[in-house]
Amino acid sequence: MVLSKEKLFIADPYNDTHIKAIINFEKENNIEKKISEELERIKSSTPRKQYIENVENSNDLSLYIYLEEENKIKDGCFIQGVKDIKKCKIVFAPIHTLSRKKMIRLVEKYAFKILGMEEVFLEVDQRDKTTITYLESRYENLGEDNEKILFLKEKKK
Repeated sequence: MVLSKEKLFIADPYNDTHIKAIINFEKENNIEKKISEELERIKSSTPRKQYIENVENSNDLSLYIYLEEENKIKDGCFIQGVKDIKKCKIVFAPIHTLSRKKMIRLVEKYAFKILGMEEVFLEVDQRDKTTITYLESRYENLGEDNEKILFLKEKKK
């Protein structure tokens, strides 16, 4: 029996394999706002060394994270945060998936344990009933805004 290998990866604008996988993911899911284009823009406008220094030294946090299984992207999200106040917001890729539980658990763990966040906000499309039901038992529902529902989870002391 072969177990599927799922892993998270942070999109690297200088990794052509990442960009190709993201382009395929965007095509398969009819995503209009293309992260691949943003990554290509970064790659063409900023030298790699400067990009790494900017990421390391900036108080602002901006990451595109993808869940990959068998060399294919299954889901993705954008994490935007502020390092010194230890707060971030996670916005999921606009795809139709049966379940995001795995992605939510992995990205939540990453935000709290690796990034050191104290508060994690998740923004979910109000039509994504499966994800909303799952989050309501784990997160605080902060309400609706522009067809999105915002959830909050604080780090356990």
